[in-house]
Amino acid sequence: MNYELFNGMLNRLRLATSSAEVEDIVGELHRLTDHADYAERIRAEQAIMTARKKCGSLPRDTKANSRQVAGSHYRSDIQHWDYVVANNLGYFEGQITKYVTRWRLKNGVQDLHKARHFLDKLIELQEEEECGPTSAYVDQE
Repeated sequence: MNYELFNGMLNRLRLATSSAEVEDIVGELHRLTDHADYAERIRAEQAIMTARKKCGSLPRDTKANSRQVAGSHYRSDIQHWDYVVANNLGYFEGQITKYVTRWRLKNGVQDLHKARHFLDKLIELQEEEECGPTSAYVDQE
């Protein structure tokens, strides 16, 4: 990816003063980041959301955070997906925080068991990464 062009577009987006200008840049930015890695796409989307909010070009009823698709146990002051993105959490960490956050409002102790199951898997993967496969995966002679 052309990082000079990417950073230039992000700067143009920060300086945009109208909805039309923002949307023109958004189209260009999406084409540029179409095959970029995850971090650049997230950075671009965050800049787009900021610019749209600043220019008032994001209708309230189309924002994902303003709509509720499932039960009330998913609603909070901070949406879980925003927390995951803001803290750059991986899949297992996201699942753990999801279940720990909602356990009192949804499935009680069952959600705590689910969180622990994901935590056990995360620990297992981390230990394998640091120490190599555990003896359970190594052929015993």
